[in-house]
Amino acid sequence: MNPGKNLIRIITSIGFGLFYTGASAFTLNSELGPLAIDFRAATWQAADGQSHFSEGSVTAFAYDDISIPVTLPTPGTLSWENDGLGVSGGSQNDEIDGSQGLAVIANDHSLTAVGVWLNDFFATTGSIAETGRLSFFNLGSNTPFKVIDFTSDVPNLPGSDDYAFYLDFGGPVSFGAALFTTPNGDRSEYAVAGFDTAAPVPVPPAIWLLGSALIFLLRKQR
Repeated sequence: MNPGKNLIRIITSIGFGLFYTGASAFTLNSELGPLAIDFRAATWQAADGQSHFSEGSVTAFAYDDISIPVTLPTPGTLSWENDGLGVSGGSQNDEIDGSQGLAVIANDHSLTAVGVWLNDFFATTGSIAETGRLSFFNLGSNTPFKVIDFTSDVPNLPGSDDYAFYLDFGGPVSFGAALFTTPNGDRSEYAVAGFDTAAPVPVPPAIWLLGSALIFLLRKQR
């Protein structure tokens, strides 16, 4: 599988879709607990040093050079540590930075999530606030239907490497591919810990009562 051609088949060019700045929160990475799609898990350790890797419902691809619009991205090398996935090389050897990108593609054509946890993403690095961009695509589309630009609020204090940043999508988002980048080419950098997938929508009690009533009436008619 050629990771460069694979992404081009999914995204031949990137426009600007709906921009949304999601609410955020941060907590200790060790307090996150297991995520529905958890790149920190030991099962993802084998991704380290690979250009792409599949586990469960998703495949992750690393890119050393991916620009907007996407024409011919340069495949990169995935980096795995116990705080998530990044891309090897760049100013930080284990994170997404500069022109690098990390694409997460749904193996079953669509995945629904409500947020994502990021690591090593700080409110200040030198004189800047770290920023990132997450672009969502339907498989077969070359234009993102949703783009989130986000800025960290994790304090860059002693021990802050242990903190994770939560990016809220503002509601469930179903996508075929998600592309993580740093849009400004600055000193921003981060790793992806994993996705918070949408929980099933509970059926209101009134619906259960209505169903029970219908079953009762059908039985009575017989």
